[in-house]
Amino acid sequence: MRKILIPPRFSQFEKQVRAHAITSVTDYLIDQDFLPIMPFAHTQLDSMEEALKVADHYLEDVSGMILQGGSDVCPSWYNQEGKSAKKVQRHRDIFEVALVKICYERGIPMLGLCRGMQLINVVLGGTLHQELSKEEGFIDHIAYKDENSDDFSLENMEECFHDVILEEGGLLRSVYEKDRMNVNSYHHQGVDALAKELQAEARSPDSLIEAYSLKDKGILGLQWHPELDLAHPENGELFQLWLSWCE
Repeated sequence: MRKILIPPRFSQFEKQVRAHAITSVTDYLIDQDFLPIMPFAHTQLDSMEEALKVADHYLEDVSGMILQGGSDVCPSWYNQEGKSAKKVQRHRDIFEVALVKICYERGIPMLGLCRGMQLINVVLGGTLHQELSKEEGFIDHIAYKDENSDDFSLENMEECFHDVILEEGGLLRSVYEKDRMNVNSYHHQGVDALAKELQAEARSPDSLIEAYSLKDKGILGLQWHPELDLAHPENGELFQLWLSWCE
């Protein structure tokens, strides 16, 4: 059975850290005859050299990798000082950066969702907006129930949706045969400078890049969360498109 690696996202409950993946994704993969695999060793990693060795073992005989949403990417990865990034998880960053580096070198397909999309862009040389503020001209990309909380769980977020405009001549425009679609939005960071190799696929009305691709490497990055409703035809088509690159 073909294997898809899904590094976990993390939350704290009763002073214990829990590693998890959303079951809609794992169930969907199993239904498509893929075996989801979750690696855990990253919590013991402190150096990139060590992380690359562990990542190398996890990526043996893997057909693809899905990077989930969650905490912010540390600005140091794109040579900036931390100003408005929230709840950075250093060990998660180190391990996922190592995984992305090896996947890119080996041509292992990657699907980046929200934070995952941002991380791939950073590893390939891009940068991020540490915060999407209205003062800088951005629309609402996230709505917290508690503005003072660093809780990134969906339980602390109000529903938020906006349109994205699909790039003319892009891959997603050819898939959907239309110029825009409505997507959910749960993020306060976003792509600033897009890595040179990546092709923009969709932008929000404030011009923020919301999707990109690099088909030759099997890379698809989505700022929104199609995994929250895979029964919706548009979301299922995105997963089917990416999984076709994992054959």
